[in-house]
Amino acid sequence: MMDLETINYVNNPENDGATRYKAPSVKLAEVRGEAPVARFFVYDYSDWKPLHYVVLAAGESRSFHYKGDHEEGWWSHSETYEFDGESVFQYIHSDGTDCDGRLEHFSEFHCAVSNLDEMIGWYNGREDVSAPRMPGWDRIDSSQRDHRAEAAGY
Repeated sequence: MMDLETINYVNNPENDGATRYKAPSVKLAEVRGEAPVARFFVYDYSDWKPLHYVVLAAGESRSFHYKGDHEEGWWSHSETYEFDGESVFQYIHSDGTDCDGRLEHFSEFHCAVSNLDEMIGWYNGREDVSAPRMPGWDRIDSSQRDHRAEAAGY
């Protein structure tokens, strides 16, 4: 199993002191041989600026979890990435409450290894060609659950 919990911080090219990229420390000796390895960046949901660099060997998974409070309740967001040796699968679960009650969203995406650097990265809300390229996800499925509507019989 790779050590993906240790995060090394790298300052951005503008050297303005802001942390722009996060890259996990990977023990390369554990990623030897012919086994395929998927390497890609994903956004840190808590800020949308910093990135996580994910490295997965076939059969591995990695999850990120975020949560917080806001003026109308609470929110949580979880992302799990799994690699089967040919494709990476992304599973997203968002949950939270607002003035209308509790609402959950579920999404599942797929990306072939050849498309892990398909999309131009974003930084500060705009495309940035100097940012790492992002996976070109294809949606497999998505759904939502409105708890208040269910309680009302809809």
